[in-house]
Amino acid sequence: MYLGDLITVSEACDLLNISRTTLSIYRKKYSVSNIKIKREVKFSKTEILYKLYSKLNLPGQKVNLSLHTNTEFEAFRIDDTSYDLRKIEAPDGHGAISLLCHLVSEINKGKNIHLLINESNSFLKSMNFFGELKRHLNSNVFWNEDVFNNMANINHESIIKLPIRRLGVVGAQTSIVDDLTVGLKKQGYSNDICSYIGWAMGELADNSATHSKIHPSFVYFEQFGEDKRFLQFTIGDAGVGIPESLRKNEHYKSLNNKEAVLTSFKPYVSGRPDEEERGKGLTDVLMIAMECGSRLLVESNGVGFSFSFDSGLDNFEVVSPLYKDDGTVISILFIDGNFDSLERDDVKTYIDSCLEKI
Repeated sequence: MYLGDLITVSEACDLLNISRTTLSIYRKKYSVSNIKIKREVKFSKTEILYKLYSKLNLPGQKVNLSLHTNTEFEAFRIDDTSYDLRKIEAPDGHGAISLLCHLVSEINKGKNIHLLINESNSFLKSMNFFGELKRHLNSNVFWNEDVFNNMANINHESIIKLPIRRLGVVGAQTSIVDDLTVGLKKQGYSNDICSYIGWAMGELADNSATHSKIHPSFVYFEQFGEDKRFLQFTIGDAGVGIPESLRKNEHYKSLNNKEAVLTSFKPYVSGRPDEEERGKGLTDVLMIAMECGSRLLVESNGVGFSFSFDSGLDNFEVVSPLYKDDGTVISILFIDGNFDSLERDDVKTYIDSCLEKI
């Protein structure tokens, strides 16, 4: 047993919402082990969750963890540090990366995280959700290894183009982008869409790695829906977030969070000093969404915006973000087809119109 996995008798009773007497009965019935530390009885929280909580609390109604729903992490939170992932169905990249960054944010606060999982979470396993958690946060996150190892290894290659990967230093995305675009070309995707994908991923990854600093950032790429022309890229981090980063520049220190997130998509807007001539990355990424008539979703520091350009329509919305912690999650949809030609000034004009709507 790890110290971060241990809970007291009182904590176990609170977790299960039962009395000490009932806990004693269940402990014997289901062979729950315990240890004594300085004469105090303690249990493995992981064992309590899997041997007792899972039997007393069935998963119930499933929740769809994706950008199309207004799911809250509270829908499957057991307590302040535990989550019932058995309730999750149909996760997409945006949902998985948002949850991953949320858990990283919680661990950054000094918490130990416990996850209750079962065979229904095999798609999250295929996405490498658990792999990245364990690889970088092994001593702070707990789940039942037997359950995890017995999950079916289903081949999802037709959907998952790039499993979740952590980015390290600035520039670490180069080899990932190169390998991905080469693979997509072999699958029949056009040179144009591969160029757009490489461009957008490079800009977003560089931006995230620059501003998340010591905090990890994660990327994921998938086919979105049944039509193979639709591809979605998601990137997320648990860093300071767009508003805090932008307000480091004196020109933007008075902006509120909504204004800061929108303003960051204007050309040559950056939290860095103006003489560095940065601030084109987010502009170019939104321009790509506009040019291929798709959409982009951005969530940062509790603020969310959806930009949709399907069929040439402009559908801008303020949305309730799935990811509410410090940091940023961005998902962009690519559509392999015909592309319009726009300029950065077109993006500036569009963002100015969006600012007027908030």
